[in-house]
Amino acid sequence: KRFFSDPALRQLVNKMVEDEMKTFTPPNYLEQKQIAPVPSLESFRAEFERAQRHEPILDTKRYKMEPPPASKSQDLVAWQQAVDNAEAQLEHQNNRLLNLFLFSKYGPKKWEIYLKTLQAKHDSLTKTLGQLRDEITEINRGRKSSQLAMQPKLAQLEREFHETVKANFDIDSACLQLETQLEPLRPRLAAFEAQQKQAVEEAAKSRHEQFLRENPVPSFLQHNLEATAAAQAEASRTSPSVPAATEEAPVTDLVM
Repeated sequence: KRFFSDPALRQLVNKMVEDEMKTFTPPNYLEQKQIAPVPSLESFRAEFERAQRHEPILDTKRYKMEPPPASKSQDLVAWQQAVDNAEAQLEHQNNRLLNLFLFSKYGPKKWEIYLKTLQAKHDSLTKTLGQLRDEITEINRGRKSSQLAMQPKLAQLEREFHETVKANFDIDSACLQLETQLEPLRPRLAAFEAQQKQAVEEAAKSRHEQFLRENPVPSFLQHNLEATAAAQAEASRTSPSVPAATEEAPVTDLVM
């Protein structure tokens, strides 16, 4: 709609079409072609009027052999039209008889050729179908043979899978049993670890005291050592045990 109402746009489109047509060979190829004229609506006026009158499309009177009506029984023109129609119907019947004669003479041979061609196609398709069925049978046999060959291995793998699952279950059961047996021993283990920790602390303390007796600390460092020892004791009560070498290191550094 905009194309027809906008002259500038229509001019631009026409120019683009002309530029494109210049690249054709020949440039204006429509000049050498005869385009059928488009019928106007006036040519359909009679057909529209007939449809409006609800008249049939075909005139079936020409296929009937009827005499003129009583009102035109003395009209030679009406009788001439009836005779012409009868001759046309007779010629039509003669054409039908001729077609039947030609068909009876040449039809069987044509049908024989057609049937032979059809039979050849049928035989060819039947042969192809048989070949395809043989190929399918061979494929199925090969699949069956490969499946039967793999059956022992699959059975062995399935057996190993079940054995592995059973072994894992036995291991889990044994672990649970050991956990149950170790549960009463946990308090004794904790007490043993506490005893070991206390013994280590006492041994470290004893070695520390012995070291201090053998190597007296100067008086001006005594106060710092006591504060350090108190801090280490407090830390040992609130954190995991510290090895003895860690406690002796500051004293060794001070002496050196």
